[in-house]
Amino acid sequence: MNRRNFIKKLCSSFVAMPVLMKAGNSYKDNTFSISINGDLDDDLIILKATPDNIKIVDIHQMHNPNGVFNYNGNIYTITHNPGYINFAKSYTFSSKNKEIYLVTLANEREEANLKERIRTHYKSEKLFFNKKLFFPDLMPEYNSVPNYPLWFGKDEMPRAKREDINGDTYNYYNLFENTTVPFGIIVPKSGNIKLYLYNQKNELMYTYEENIFTRPKRLKSNELKQGQLNSHPLIEINNILHEVGKEEPINNDYINTVVLEYENELYQIPMPYPIMYPNQIFGVSNE
Repeated sequence: MNRRNFIKKLCSSFVAMPVLMKAGNSYKDNTFSISINGDLDDDLIILKATPDNIKIVDIHQMHNPNGVFNYNGNIYTITHNPGYINFAKSYTFSSKNKEIYLVTLANEREEANLKERIRTHYKSEKLFFNKKLFFPDLMPEYNSVPNYPLWFGKDEMPRAKREDINGDTYNYYNLFENTTVPFGIIVPKSGNIKLYLYNQKNELMYTYEENIFTRPKRLKSNELKQGQLNSHPLIEINNILHEVGKEEPINNDYINTVVLEYENELYQIPMPYPIMYPNQIFGVSNE
């Protein structure tokens, strides 16, 4: 079923249940914090969504010399990230607008005007929600993902001489460029969420159904639970794994739209950068 028909069908089912919808609209204003301190190569993007609208509320980019980012028909001024970020900020849910928040860390190369999907270099420190670990680190120095291919270009020597835990040169994971790596969903209160991930051909690729609480968790797709998807943290869509010592696999598909169902409302989320890693999706509630 494609995304348009799916949304039409789901919306029609909501119209038939007005009492249930009203029962779920019990949000109240509440505040939470997001923080990350350390290496980030490249981007932090935080979005706020309602069932009718979505916008960027913070965007830090490393390789965007234009200073602006076009998302969903709107232009946003970026904050430059030099590759090391010290970010901490509080956000508040509105009781009127049925808001949710979305957090992405992305590999990005706006300056290159890439015409094809390629793997280059990425790394990120831990990201916290209300001082609780939300996204784990993806750092070769910590051996975050053992035995995963690394990347280090001769023209990109680190500013500070550092070595990883194996005594090797400061390095990066070899991940797709202009791509969301971890993707986080923050809802105002504990409850059930469903996710539907659609690729660039408008085909449903992965579905998720999880109960979300105040302790952050990695979300598991139904395909993973059913043994149809490799559990590796950096498995790519189409169940493709980039492996050390093997020829780099070709993978031209990507997820560009996420539909989220929460509290009997639908949120359609055009991704700022496509999702490639279905085991890098996280969720948490504020209360």
